[in-house]
Amino acid sequence: MHKSFSVSEVKNILKTHIDSTLRIFFKGGNVFVVELEYEIEEETYDEDGRWYCIIIEAVSGEHPKFHKLFKPNGGMDIYEDDIEIIKDYRTDKVLYINSLTQG
Repeated sequence: MHKSFSVSEVKNILKTHIDSTLRIFFKGGNVFVVELEYEIEEETYDEDGRWYCIIIEAVSGEHPKFHKLFKPNGGMDIYEDDIEIIKDYRTDKVLYINSLTQG
């Protein structure tokens, strides 16, 4: 059964920032600096809105072993609908804020 995790505004931002370094704030409080690699094909997991990225820095998270679990240069899948804020890492410019959950 197909699942959708896609958010069109997030998808458009991510598509225009392939190979960019981004600071991404997720629901639940995790924050990562990542290099975005590519969108995972829908057919792979029968779902859309999933991307593969490389961790540059695991900034902060709730899990007590957060920094041990997420190492630099490790790969990670992310979902568009889990993203709260996207910033360009080099300029700190805000590219996206989830208006439904932000004040």
